[in-house]
Amino acid sequence: MYVLHGVAIALGSRPLESPGRVIWLSDANRGKGYAVDFLSLSLHAVSRDREAYPFPCIYTQIETGDEDDEEESKDSYSKINGDLVLSKITEMRLVPSDAGK
Repeated sequence: MYVLHGVAIALGSRPLESPGRVIWLSDANRGKGYAVDFLSLSLHAVSRDREAYPFPCIYTQIETGDEDDEEESKDSYSKINGDLVLSKITEMRLVPSDAGK
């Protein structure tokens, strides 16, 4: 197993979040985190294309079981009691702080 510290997460079109892990807990604020239910998580590509995303990252696609609504809800999220509900997110990017590693 390889562990790379200092990796941020970007879910759908949401802004880049500070380093953490899936189940995502922020290194900067331990009270902030994300839990995403998915059937599978696949490494799609290592992306260095600055037109696709501003930072080098590992691009993943998340199978949620809601593929019928995929296009209209690709970047959809909502808040319930102050917590983000990310059940419609179908893309995730893992962004290392040191892209050379």
